[in-house]
Formats: sequence, C-alpha cells, structure tokens
Amino acid sequence: MTVYEAIEERQSVRAFSDRKIPADTLERILRAGTQAPTARNEQAHRTIAVTDPAIIKELGSAQAHIGTAPCVLVVYFDGDSRTMACGQPARVLDCSICLSYMVLAAVEEGIQGCWIGGVEVESVKKLLGLPESAVIVALHTLGYPAGDTPRREKKEPSTLYDIV
Repeated sequence: MTVYEAIEERQSVRAFSDRKIPADTLERILRAGTQAPTARNEQAHRTIAVTDPAIIKELGSAQAHIGTAPCVLVVYFDGDSRTMACGQPARVLDCSICLSYMVLAAVEEGIQGCWIGGVEVESVKKLLGLPESAVIVALHTLGYPAGDTPRREKKEPSTLYDIV
C-alpha cells in the first residue's frame, strides 16, 4: 500500500471486531509516530497505547464506542507549549502530526479508528497517572473494523486548496 492509498482508505470507524492488535503491529504503529517532524526536533510529544480492557472501558464512559476498541492511543505533551512565530502552539501541532503518522501506519496494517476530542481530559489524566501539567491533545481508537463502514462523502478536493 502506498501512502496515497492509505490516505484514501482511512476513515472514521466506531465499530470494532473482537480481534486484538498484535504487539508487533502496535509497535510498528507507535514507531511511525516517532518519525513525525516536531518543532525544533524537540520530540516532546508522548503516546500511551492503552490495551487494558478495564482501562479502555473507563475511557469509554464519555463515548460508548471508545470502550469497544482493542486499543486507545492517548497523545499528549507535558509542560509548556511555546508559540511558534506563526502564532500556532508548537506542541499541539507536534502531537497532531504524530497521531496522523500513526493513523496512516494503522491503515497500512488494516486497522482503523476514530480521532476522539470529546473526552474529560482531567479524568483521563487521573486514570493514567499523568501529571497536572500534561496536556492531552487527542485520543484515538484503534481496531480492526467490524464489517464495512459506509464511506462519508468528501468535498470536491479542488475546492479545498489553491495553487498560486
């Protein structure tokens, strides 16, 4: 599969089969995130791959489908997110790029999931023992899809970019 094929195949999936993600597959996905570029190459992002069903069930209290995933990625940074010259928060972008790399690697492995923004971050930090200074950027479920997920329509690509 090419990166272009992975981009085309990626979709938000909220229903997962009972199939567990093999440890070596999860390791490859996590390693893909470590290759993402970061501001000043500081590599300050962190990822927790939660595979414990009891913890996943607790994470799923906000949205039921989270609790059915065999893995939930928690992407965060600890400490200050300096603002880049363009006005954007460096660490939030670093975490987002890292997660995007992991998502595309997961698609290569036949795994899908869903980027989760609607969680109570303080309860997640407490559950995972993260310090108060940690900033959770996103959670993302991972798993093998349970059947076909209908593809959502995308806008005509040329309406989303310009070439000047």
